[in-house]
Amino acid sequence: MKPFAVILLICFSFGGVAQNWAPFPLDETAEWRVENAWLTGEGCWVTQNYNYYVSGQQMHEGNEYHIISYMGTSWSQATWNPETQQECNIWPPQSISGVRGVLRAENGKIYQPEVTGESVFYDYTLEVGDSVQGFGVNFEVDSIDQIQINDNLCKRIWVSEYNQGWSSGLPIWIIENVGHQHGLFEPMIQFENNSALCYRENGTPVISFAFGSSCLIISAAENEIPKSVVFPNPSSGIFHIETPAPSTYRIFDLYGRIIRKGQVNGSEEIDITACPSGIYLIRMESENGSFSGRLVKQ
Repeated sequence: MKPFAVILLICFSFGGVAQNWAPFPLDETAEWRVENAWLTGEGCWVTQNYNYYVSGQQMHEGNEYHIISYMGTSWSQATWNPETQQECNIWPPQSISGVRGVLRAENGKIYQPEVTGESVFYDYTLEVGDSVQGFGVNFEVDSIDQIQINDNLCKRIWVSEYNQGWSSGLPIWIIENVGHQHGLFEPMIQFENNSALCYRENGTPVISFAFGSSCLIISAAENEIPKSVVFPNPSSGIFHIETPAPSTYRIFDLYGRIIRKGQVNGSEEIDITACPSGIYLIRMESENGSFSGRLVKQ
């Protein structure tokens, strides 16, 4: 076992393994959408949504780091309990912005600068059986696989709780140079002050783990798939694709895993009846451009 701690910011510290590591950021359009919400003792529901993005570079002791800035919104609203609504300090949506951190990647690790030197912020060289400890919760690396994120094949580490603590005990993923399912800078454990991550490239969700719906919004920067191309939608799991030009398609679940992919030239039937009911993301590419949309399996 190689113990390490998860403090307020996740901090990994292990040696590397021989493989081709993905760059950080994976794409120059990379964007991390983090939804953060919690209940306060005054009967308020407080929400903060952050959009992290790379805003520039910074040199420190001969190393170049990426500056991660953020823009977002914060607001408060009363809970549904009428006895506490009048105690709630409500404020309307207000803009928040600033610099969240400065990071660089090398040989499977992400570093952040210190006054002198630097420290390891993420370590993707973990192996099955390595442990994570922090906030009174113990996690252990259960399994490791890979996930295709556009042009990058990234290592994905699955950890789960193996003692009683604040976490639900459900598996949590950590994806190379993306972050974990609750954020990039946020605590990894699940408790009342919780977060959910959406990772996007070119405005399109690639990895999504959200308790809200904002991560599933298709950006205006990318064309939305017309209803006449993929139908019926919703369906019980059988979708038909009709395209005027040869296209490739990929279907993602909300964990960012590709559940179907293929090519279509004219028409094609896609069967996801074996998948759980819910929302899936589909991305199609052809000589006419890139298109994204949602599939709803009833």
